[in-house]
Amino acid sequence: MTFKFDAIGTHWQIDIPKELQAEEESGLLNKIKSRIDIFDKDYSRFREDSLVTKISKEAGIFNLPDDADKMIYFYKKMYDVTRGLVTPLIGQVLVDAGYDAKYSLEQKPLSKPPAWDDVIEWEKPTLTLKKPALLDFGAGGKGYLVDIVSELLEENGIISYCVDAGGDMRHRSENKEVLRIGLENPNDITEVVGIVKIL
Repeated sequence: MTFKFDAIGTHWQIDIPKELQAEEESGLLNKIKSRIDIFDKDYSRFREDSLVTKISKEAGIFNLPDDADKMIYFYKKMYDVTRGLVTPLIGQVLVDAGYDAKYSLEQKPLSKPPAWDDVIEWEKPTLTLKKPALLDFGAGGKGYLVDIVSELLEENGIISYCVDAGGDMRHRSENKEVLRIGLENPNDITEVVGIVKIL
């Protein structure tokens, strides 16, 4: 069976080789969509009602959801490894570049994102913003959400599956089946330029 739907600005496809009863199938899909919506409402900078939008308006101390810890830990690690090139503090820069909630594509003067230690202190579950900042979790958030959805499937007894959210994928096979993924040529979508194998 396959679930296909759009969420968080991309197309999702979830393939499950196991057949489910109609009521079980409907219930599982509702759980998946509900979990995605919770994540989106917490971390999307495109939603006026999101937590990220709320905390962007003023400095202060904020309690974040339990799933924030892994994501902020990941971003801090990537921030350190890349010497600040990967940062959740890129949000306002993206807005100024025209990548805003309305996709205006109207560029304003750009400035460098602030340094992590000048803005963020994190001690689960508390985020302290020393100054207002629009956080952007786009670089890793979708992949993390794929992991969350995959864990939800496993919690509901689904052992084999493939979750694909616009190219961010997680695959599990009870029989250790290898999934072959073609890498599309961006200049010719009919051509594959390489193969990636995932377990």
